[in-house]
Amino acid sequence: MGVEGDRTRESRWELLENLNEVIEVALVKYAKQRASNRDRQAWGRLVVAAVGEFGKILRDVDLDEIRSRLERLEAGRG
Repeated sequence: MGVEGDRTRESRWELLENLNEVIEVALVKYAKQRASNRDRQAWGRLVVAAVGEFGKILRDVDLDEIRSRLERLEAGRG
């Protein structure tokens, strides 16, 4: 993978770190005993959305790794 691929990988890892922070904060807010049901539902929706996006980005990272390994294997054969 070239320089552009490295930047994309770094950007994805930064996004994953940021989403992880969002999830942690939202879970703390969700768990507050004095939060209203409305607030708790909003924080819960945020957790679900952030976890979904986290999974999508992680899948893309995995696919990039597989693509990179395949390219190295093909380069070795050819």
